[in-house]
Amino acid sequence: MNEAEILEYLTDSDGSTRDITFTPAALDCVEVFTKLFLEAFNNGELLDQDGEIVELSAESVMSYIKAREEGCIHGQLKSSDSFVSQVHLFLDRPEDEKIAVEISYFPNDLCGEFTTSLFSKH
Repeated sequence: MNEAEILEYLTDSDGSTRDITFTPAALDCVEVFTKLFLEAFNNGELLDQDGEIVELSAESVMSYIKAREEGCIHGQLKSSDSFVSQVHLFLDRPEDEKIAVEISYFPNDLCGEFTTSLFSKH
């Protein structure tokens, strides 16, 4: 795919989300990801599989994950300074040690000045 095709795919508002998935992810990698991700997306709400609120902090999320052998956390988070204004975050821990991380967004939530150059090395 060339850059124009990638940009068209990422921005096409066809009603579906675009998903970024990291699976399986090791616990230590999820810990680093969670810290950095929640620094950027620090507004919103996280819930566990029972609908109970999980505090919106890396420490609380990791404490929750480490205290359970399985479960999930999900929520809608917003950012005022990212290339996408809001995302849905899913952290799913099946019975094994690996964790599935999924970030979903709607193309309409991309910032107005979004370009694929945001992903290229400078």
